[in-house]
Amino acid sequence: MPNEHVGVIVFVIGDHIAPLYNPISYNVYERLLGMDQVPWTGRLLDVRLKNKKAGTEARSKAGFGRVPNTRPSHPLTDYVGEYEHPAYGTLRLV
Repeated sequence: MPNEHVGVIVFVIGDHIAPLYNPISYNVYERLLGMDQVPWTGRLLDVRLKNKKAGTEARSKAGFGRVPNTRPSHPLTDYVGEYEHPAYGTLRLV
């Protein structure tokens, strides 16, 4: 926050702690700026748990609608080659 001459850096060690850097940063900013403190850990935990549940549900639906005992209409070797897109560049399948 250059206009307020405030900056915060939060270092975390390990992936298991990584989700904490946002609520810690937000809390420090609120304290430095004299703002009311928001319960960020609770808010962000709710978001994280909802996303985790959505991911679990999506994985449980993987393959839903797939017809068992079928085969692709083309062998995978039919797709070998280079595919180019102006925005994404070149994709090579070997």
